[in-house]
Amino acid sequence: MTPEVFNRYDIRGQYPDEIDESFAERFGKAIGTYALQHNRTSVVIGHDTREHSRHVYNALSDGLRSTGVTVIDIELGPTDRLGMAAQHYGGMGVMVTASHHAWERTGFKIIYEQGYGIGNDDLDAIQSIYTEGEFITGEGTLINERYEFDEHYIETILEYLEDLPTCDGTIVLDCANGATASITPMLFEEAGFDVHTINNATSGGGTEPEPRPANREQLEQTVSEMDADLGLAFDPDGDRVLAVHPDYGWLNGNEVGYLLGTIIDAETITASLDSSPVLEQAGDVTYTRVGDVFVSATGYEQDADLLVEPNGHYAITDLAWYNSGTIAGLFLATIHEEIPQRLADAPDYITIRQSIEYASDEAVEDAVAAAIRWAAKHHEITSTDDGVKLQADETTILVRPSGTSTKVRIVANGRDQETIETLIEELKDQI
Repeated sequence: MTPEVFNRYDIRGQYPDEIDESFAERFGKAIGTYALQHNRTSVVIGHDTREHSRHVYNALSDGLRSTGVTVIDIELGPTDRLGMAAQHYGGMGVMVTASHHAWERTGFKIIYEQGYGIGNDDLDAIQSIYTEGEFITGEGTLINERYEFDEHYIETILEYLEDLPTCDGTIVLDCANGATASITPMLFEEAGFDVHTINNATSGGGTEPEPRPANREQLEQTVSEMDADLGLAFDPDGDRVLAVHPDYGWLNGNEVGYLLGTIIDAETITASLDSSPVLEQAGDVTYTRVGDVFVSATGYEQDADLLVEPNGHYAITDLAWYNSGTIAGLFLATIHEEIPQRLADAPDYITIRQSIEYASDEAVEDAVAAAIRWAAKHHEITSTDDGVKLQADETTILVRPSGTSTKVRIVANGRDQETIETLIEELKDQI
């Protein structure tokens, strides 16, 4: 039953060795049972462009309907679209995707009816139902709402854009042959942009499943050749975005978060602890554990205007509680002329990221404990929610255990590179 594919935030594994149609059907039964146990009678489902996603998807649908829930099928599209559909139809959501993982993998993202990713406690409960096999049985129905919801998705976003700067200019979209290819170019065109696409097949594969350096070069070159105003790159399920501006170059994740905050006049921002203090120039920031489920859950509790993770995850919550590369990229495009000046007006923070590998989880725990002792002795501790985050004048350093490997992650943000590097070396001497 391969329970090892259940991760901290989602389910991912190799197709068909770890996750196949049999797994998907049983998993659908577990989701349907969980939903009914919590008085949820409908589940919205969608999928990405992977060649095997449709097979996994059909089996998931069969399993769900066997419990008696109503399955609302919105088919191919990015994950933020599924999150919006969960809100719209008032049901849980399940997205068949392995996100930015290799094309040969598959998996599932589970979404609450509020539109954000499921928490680990509830994921553990679903895993227990899956393992124990105590499924509710019934006769569910299938309703296809793909085209009706596509119309709602586009109209909702375009209506919000009416309060933003004029949508014009040439935008290059690298869809990574992923789910954004199905709807994002159309959305940008209807907004008023001249759109040029690369890697825009809806069959998946044929390119890196995330914007790695080789793909970045392709996008940057295309922006130059087209004399375009902005280039945007998405991952296969569209929950991440990277941006390149012809007069500025590549924007880092903190810069994108800062710009989005200024575009929507954010009052409150929820951001992961590895974010830069530059976000504090765009709104009142609450920091939380690294991981989109933690950011979205905290943001939902506080009714934040914007959710930010500098790895490319952003959610403008008036539209969607799930991370949306499409929406974030569209909003950036509305200010493409202003991007260099807005960033010039912001404080210049430098970010340095490093990882240290250890032999075991116990060694990782010991290293983080040593970092906490060192920080307590020499600096101000600002958070222990995820490892330890310290403040030393204008420099912050986060030291945290990796959630996927026996590594310690170090993320430092500051104004002076020499100061940052010195602090990192002092820290590494202790751990």
